[in-house]
Parts: sequence; C-alpha cells; structure tokens
Amino acid sequence: MAAFSTHKKLPYSAEQLFELVADVKAYPEFIPGILQTRLEPLSPHLFKARVRFGNSLFQDEYLCRVELTPFESITIQGVEGPFTHLNSQWTFVPGPQGNETEVKFSVDFEFKNKFLQHFGTPVFNQLTQRMMNAFEERARVIYKSCK
Repeated sequence: MAAFSTHKKLPYSAEQLFELVADVKAYPEFIPGILQTRLEPLSPHLFKARVRFGNSLFQDEYLCRVELTPFESITIQGVEGPFTHLNSQWTFVPGPQGNETEVKFSVDFEFKNKFLQHFGTPVFNQLTQRMMNAFEERARVIYKSCK
C-alpha cells in the first residue's frame, strides 16, 4: 500500500475550491494524464466517475464513487480498475476571514499488478503532486478577478 498527502493554504473561499475539485468532468482540461471522465449521478451529492488516464504509451481507467459534502469535503473510493483499493479525500478548511482556505488532500492506494505497484508508485506520487499544482493553477485562472 502507498499513501500520499499534502496541504496548502490558497487565497480562495472554501466554496470556490470545493466547486473546482467537484467539477470532475472538467479534469481532462487541466490535469496532466487525465484523458477522459464520464459521470453517472446517483443522488445530488453522490456520483460514480469513470476516469481514463495515461499517456501515449500506457492508458487505463478506473471507476470510483465520489461523495460530496458541500464546501467541506470530497471523498473518493475506487470501485474497479487497476487498483486493489484507492481512497482519497479532499477537505476544505476556511480561514478566519473566509478569504483563504486550507486545502488538504490525501490518497492511499495499491495497484493489483505488483510490477505497477513497485514501479508505478513513485510515478503516481509525482502525478498526485502535479495534480495539486494543476488545481492551484486552475483556481488562479478561474478566480483571478476574485483575488
């Protein structure tokens, strides 16, 4: 099993950052390695997402269950795909004045394939950090007039 976590204070509201992360259908537009997403709504705060990821040499996809707790957290649980398990969570903690938010992201996972587990884990960790940076840049682009 591998785990990764990071956190960052960003100059945006918890509502803005929550909406940005919850917009899974937009991920292929700005997250490196995410090629396609397809969503299946289950309820107002719950959906399944099929995520195709990779590059020109390797592609795969997974299905996950995404639970939204508006403006507080987003919990993702792998359902099927190349992982024996995949669990991640985003939390959004507003600052005292509401003009900044501490964003926390954690993920733990294990690949079914032992080769991928051994060699893919360091790459997956790098991709996870790049993903956090992509969200930060996306917030900067979308909310630039709000800063």
